[in-house]
Amino acid sequence: MTSRIGVYGGMFDPVHRGHLEAASYAVSQLNLDQLRLVPCSIPNHRDPASASSEQRVQMLELAIRGTDRIIVDQREIDRDGVSYTVETLKSLRQEYSEAQLVMVLGLDSFNSLLQWHLWQDLFDYAHLFVLNRSGGELLPEVLNKIEYKNRAVDRPGRLFDQHHGAIYFARDFNFDVSSTQVREAVIAKEKLDHLLSEDVESYIEANQLYR
Repeated sequence: MTSRIGVYGGMFDPVHRGHLEAASYAVSQLNLDQLRLVPCSIPNHRDPASASSEQRVQMLELAIRGTDRIIVDQREIDRDGVSYTVETLKSLRQEYSEAQLVMVLGLDSFNSLLQWHLWQDLFDYAHLFVLNRSGGELLPEVLNKIEYKNRAVDRPGRLFDQHHGAIYFARDFNFDVSSTQVREAVIAKEKLDHLLSEDVESYIEANQLYR
């Protein structure tokens, strides 16, 4: 069977339990051979990260320690300039020419898809696996523009009936945590064990991040 590689990008500033739940869910639902967590270096449509690239990578490594099939991929940090997802998928396609790539993203990211650099080209490289959030809805203008009706499949495994370009919306996934919420909780000196893994919480404390 052709290998299946998930690609889950983000600032991970910091990585939190929502990220980890999403990663594990994608691995399970899609039967992925690996899921690559890709921390963004220089974002195109948002403010830079509060923590350094090195610190975010270290927190990711701590968060996934002991997990199966989930790895950290630093290619956006190692690449010069703004981090464009289409360039990341292109480089992965060059590296894994026979693999089927699945881009894992949250509903908010999906609804902003039309603002992404060369968004039309994303479908030439990968499938999309979209994760739901509480009270979230797919935006009609996005669905129409990307021809969602022609791309949507009714269960995760159907993505792999074709090599790329299909979309699955995981309505039954809902773990609504954001990195902004975590940073605000750190500032407020609130309990963090429901938001962060123990190792990441200890790292943030030891390095006095997000104060």
